[in-house]
Amino acid sequence: MSCKLDIVVSVDVSGSLNYSGNSAISQAQNAFVVSLINDFSVGMNAGLYQFGISRWGSGLAVNDQCGGRWLTDNPADAIVTANAITGTGGTDFVVGLNIGYDGLNKAQTDTANCSLGDRTGDVQFKRVLIFITDAGAPVDPVETALAESMWVDTDIYC
Repeated sequence: MSCKLDIVVSVDVSGSLNYSGNSAISQAQNAFVVSLINDFSVGMNAGLYQFGISRWGSGLAVNDQCGGRWLTDNPADAIVTANAITGTGGTDFVVGLNIGYDGLNKAQTDTANCSLGDRTGDVQFKRVLIFITDAGAPVDPVETALAESMWVDTDIYC
């Protein structure tokens, strides 16, 4: 049996990462996303995984298309998008969780623009949200409740 995954990386692009200054930490974060794509590429090429990228800060919430798709099974398209991650704003976990979850939902809401479409009825299918931030602040009860509501159908990794 092969597990089928929809994976979205929700990337913090807040001011502390200094994307506008092309900082070492922003470049390391983009390189980490590229590394994840490379790690998932065998499953992507096999038609098992589709991958998406969301970026967020306060006042910014964007699901980026990879080669014209919200979720792609083409590692090269995902890498191009990962290398172009940029943004600004403050740190708002609720925005980051919501935009990442929205990215995963694209397989149901805009199936035609997702490489592998909607696979929610497949027993071998899982949704995965990878949440990336440099923030060390404690998570408040609203953020915790939001994440817990998403756990019903999505595995979240931070």
